[in-house]
Amino acid sequence: ESTVYIYALQDEIEANIALENIPTYSNETWISTKKEYVNPRIVMDCEVSEILDYIRDGLIGYYTGRGRSNTDENKNILPDLSGNGNDLENKNFAYTINSGYGDGYIQYDGVDDFSSVVKAMTNIDFTILFTISDVELLTGNSWSGLIYGSSYYLGINKGICFSSENRYIMNGNVSNTNFNISNKGKEIFVVGCFNGGKENKVIGITLGSINNSPIYACKQKIYDALIYNRELTEEEIKHNYKASCQYNGEDIDGKAGENNEF
Repeated sequence: ESTVYIYALQDEIEANIALENIPTYSNETWISTKKEYVNPRIVMDCEVSEILDYIRDGLIGYYTGRGRSNTDENKNILPDLSGNGNDLENKNFAYTINSGYGDGYIQYDGVDDFSSVVKAMTNIDFTILFTISDVELLTGNSWSGLIYGSSYYLGINKGICFSSENRYIMNGNVSNTNFNISNKGKEIFVVGCFNGGKENKVIGITLGSINNSPIYACKQKIYDALIYNRELTEEEIKHNYKASCQYNGEDIDGKAGENNEF
């Protein structure tokens, strides 16, 4: 589209600024021109025109540390933001910097912390997705979670995604190649896996461990954890990855916009 920009200068000078090939991204736009064309400066109000959210179709569990603190009255409950009422109860948390809520994440201490609910589910297809960092294995069988049955698990074990169908998600890409995110430091990973093709009876949901038990506790930061009762498309996976980056990037609060002066 054609746009006219007018700048009031002490001595009026009219000049055209060529704004060609403006790169745009999900959370920022760059306008590039020569310095001498802009004197003394450009002042503009910048607002994000699109706020991304996770895919909601088939979402049966959605947990996050954003907006939570160690002084909340209901800090023992990790609410299910999917609207399905699958709230988790925090177990053994000290609600300190090493065991509780952090800046947008949930810190599990790897000793006995976990969040869990006993919830019977039966479905053929499941997809899980974690946004996670600082995964440290303090025990020989550390689990990040997520859903489990009497002989069925779908989650991350020893920092490696576990899926009987061997389809994995890693930072927006879907493949049959597994990965290991343990002991990688503060790098944030968006990971998950699929399961499908046969009926899976689920007993419960656990974060920070598995089987509603502290003995499988894993030290980690979990920013988001999502459960779907269907297999997501690769397009949906890429969308969720972008949404996770927007939620959990430099602007951890996911603000709609900022005012910037150049």
